[in-house]
Amino acid sequence: METIPSRFVVTSLDHKLTELRVDGLAADWYRRSCEILRGGDRGLLLYKLVRQRQDGTHPLVILDVGTARGFSAITMARALHETDVGSVYTIDVIDHHDARSWQVKQQQSPEPLAGMTLSRSEIWRRWYPREAELVTPIKGQSWAVLGDWCYGPIDVAFIDGDHSRTAVSKELALLSQFMAPGGVIVLDDYFMEATVLRVRSRYVNRLANSIGKRIRGPWPSASRRLRLGWDNEFILVKQKFSGIKAAVQEFLVDQQGGWALEVIRMPERGGSDHEDYSGYSLALLTKT
Repeated sequence: METIPSRFVVTSLDHKLTELRVDGLAADWYRRSCEILRGGDRGLLLYKLVRQRQDGTHPLVILDVGTARGFSAITMARALHETDVGSVYTIDVIDHHDARSWQVKQQQSPEPLAGMTLSRSEIWRRWYPREAELVTPIKGQSWAVLGDWCYGPIDVAFIDGDHSRTAVSKELALLSQFMAPGGVIVLDDYFMEATVLRVRSRYVNRLANSIGKRIRGPWPSASRRLRLGWDNEFILVKQKFSGIKAAVQEFLVDQQGGWALEVIRMPERGGSDHEDYSGYSLALLTKT
């Protein structure tokens, strides 16, 4: 039995952002938020998805699962801030007022919170007081919160909490009851052919680059196809986050229609433009 629709869309982030014909994030705000809140290019998409849903007729209800520092919640609140109409509800097992060290080891980019012990509420109060007014933090497990959901139909939901197949299946089953018509569920870390381990090694790449130079003359097309050079990422085992893909497949089969699937290839974390689309992606489920 087929476990995924025979027809679904796979596109790049740039193409999707162009397709969403609404204003984007201010570059300075976005860059600084990526540093402070440890975000990435998904914020550009989430912002535009929320802006697209704004029609001035009703307050939007936005859900964020897996708050962490709050990049996704604050970014979507930034989109709401354009009209001050709507609310973001963000769920995490970490209490909003618990002080902790948020520094991530071995980060290549600047770490503004290095050496600080802050609660999430303090971070927001210091850097994002206006956006924070539109966000309601909720402590708990996502499926428990959704089991008692009372905030109205959800326009955009971003799922980035427990990445297990069981957790995502529970979240999708509950969300199917609460999504507004045309509402979008965005799932992070969706891998068409996911990996448990990737290798980026200058020694391996040096060898690959040497091989690439040798075959470039007689077989230039092979060199381009294999992309042998300094930027290669070598995939060893295809398993990481496979539960997310499995949960989406099961959800689409169980729903028997009424949802459209779109896979957005992302440029960060080694996203791929190859035909197998094995790199880091987001899955968009839209209620039709």
